Amino acid sequence: MSARSWRVQASEVSSERCHAALRITLSCLVMTLLFLSLQLPFLAVAIIVVFYVTQKNVVLTAGIGLGFIVVALFALGGMLLIIKYTYDYPLIRLVASLFLFFWAMFFMRVLGKLGLAFFVVALVLIYAQTFPSMTGESEIIVRLILWLWMSMVIAIGVTVLVNACFIQAYPHYQFAQQVADLYEQAADRLQPTQAIKGHAGIIIAEHLSQIQTLFTLASLTNSGFQKNKESWCSLSNMAMRCSELAEIYRLNPDKNDSGHAATLAHCLRQLAGQTRRRQLSTPTSIEIIAEDPILTEISTLYHQFTRGRSIAAPPGETEKLPVMAADAWRNPVYLQFALKTLLASFICYLFYTATAWQGVHTIMLSCVIVAQPGLGATYQKAGLRIIGAFAAAAAAVGCMVFIQPHLDTIVGLLLMCLPIFALSAWLAAGSERIAYAGIQLGFTFALLFLSGFGPMSNLTELRDRMIGIVLGVIVASLVYLYLWPDSDAPRLRGKMATLYRQLSRYFAHSAQQATSLPIYQSVEQVTALATRLHAEPLGSTTHPYQDAARWPIEQSVDLAQQLAVLATGYRYYADSEDYFLTDAATWLEDYATHLAKQGEYPVRAIPYPDKHNPYATELGNALRRLTAFQTTQEVSDGA
Repeated sequence: MSARSWRVQASEVSSERCHAALRITLSCLVMTLLFLSLQLPFLAVAIIVVFYVTQKNVVLTAGIGLGFIVVALFALGGMLLIIKYTYDYPLIRLVASLFLFFWAMFFMRVLGKLGLAFFVVALVLIYAQTFPSMTGESEIIVRLILWLWMSMVIAIGVTVLVNACFIQAYPHYQFAQQVADLYEQAADRLQPTQAIKGHAGIIIAEHLSQIQTLFTLASLTNSGFQKNKESWCSLSNMAMRCSELAEIYRLNPDKNDSGHAATLAHCLRQLAGQTRRRQLSTPTSIEIIAEDPILTEISTLYHQFTRGRSIAAPPGETEKLPVMAADAWRNPVYLQFALKTLLASFICYLFYTATAWQGVHTIMLSCVIVAQPGLGATYQKAGLRIIGAFAAAAAAVGCMVFIQPHLDTIVGLLLMCLPIFALSAWLAAGSERIAYAGIQLGFTFALLFLSGFGPMSNLTELRDRMIGIVLGVIVASLVYLYLWPDSDAPRLRGKMATLYRQLSRYFAHSAQQATSLPIYQSVEQVTALATRLHAEPLGSTTHPYQDAARWPIEQSVDLAQQLAVLATGYRYYADSEDYFLTDAATWLEDYATHLAKQGEYPVRAIPYPDKHNPYATELGNALRRLTAFQTTQEVSDGA
């Protein structure tokens, strides 16, 4: 990721991000105060648990925290049994631990979001391998393992309590803010007051899954919300439909009903203000007779809501991911992933034990931490780990040399740690592209500077841990690149074909059956895969898809969004004898087949829209701008 992208991602400001960063920062400071005052070990582990357990709302935080406790209990319990029966047989202990580690990495890959629990298991298993080399006393090893579990339990308890102190972390509050954001987005598109940011369809797709989850959690945890849940449901459904319709109106080149659009925008902004304050008072009904059919539909929705009628959700449902990958036991990619991580970790373990270099125990942790599905995600996380670690090392050295000599109270220590934890929390609460750098910054700073119970003065230990991090990242990156490289390029091409098939079906369906939601969900997936693909070493001679660097991914995604909106607008003005959308649907289906099979372009000529339709020119031009992944030339008629 370029320096400019970094600055943009790091400088994005939102109330949600500010509140999340505040909760993480306070949790880290409380953990520091508690662990250093009571001289509890493994503060760095507690800090990283804070970052992973803190979720968007307190209900999810409590649920994830409970899962962490149970999984860590079983993992460390299993480790205790292994040490008990194999303490005098190091080879057997290592083989048993590696066996459990292999299956932990396998289930981390195939279980989706639940895989995070097995990531913790793998991390604990590999971290516990360093205990026997620290001491020859079995009792001390048992105490270390028990304290490791206790530090996680304390961190989870503190994190849940801190999150529970903020109303911004509760589902009913977040639901109202999300819905209010949609109303403001719709108003800004009806009456633009500044540059429009983002595409309405993407915004709806991003909000929909969150709104549905928040609605369910709010109904279960808040009695006031439960009593009026039907009204809240209608309010959110209307917000999503108005946002989509407002985007279609904005792209109409012949719109000339700005007066009615401004009136509707004012009404939607008032509704946004009431929603943000969590008020369900019925807004004043107004009479708007608009000439534009899109404004008419928005007006109709508004009248239905003011009269207390229920409003149906936009057609279509969010895609529900399976708990376990459907091909978990058939696809060798998952076993290869676990084997690659095991091999990288084992190589690092051999280096760690052969050199008897205690300071580089972070070398094995790096192999587990950067292990991600897909080569691009692995390299992306490896880069973020290096950046976060070096930033933490610089902060630790600066604090050690310039600030620490002047401190003599715990308050001073907390004030010194405050800006580092605040920066790490701010990054962790941001985009996924930079979030891990924040987690790594906070964790590594605690590991380098707060690992003892007194002033830190040993720069050698700091150097050794940094060397371990860098060596671990290098070993893992090389193993992932040269052994079964799992590129996202074929998955991206398949998702792009799926996107245009959904677009074809959207063109072919009638207004009552058409739903654009799957299109925007596919756009989100393609965008995420493209980000990961750009992080892959496409210039390497060993990369199996070097030509992917020339694919016009961004252009294809932008055109798909534009086609979806223009097709919706075209449908509003099309008469019953206009078959352009049906013909275009057939052409797009052929184009999707071309993307999936890497074949030739559709031989059928691109159809011409009805020139009297206000969306005809832009829709026709968008179809002709579709390009092949092998070339950047435009498609001509009959190509």
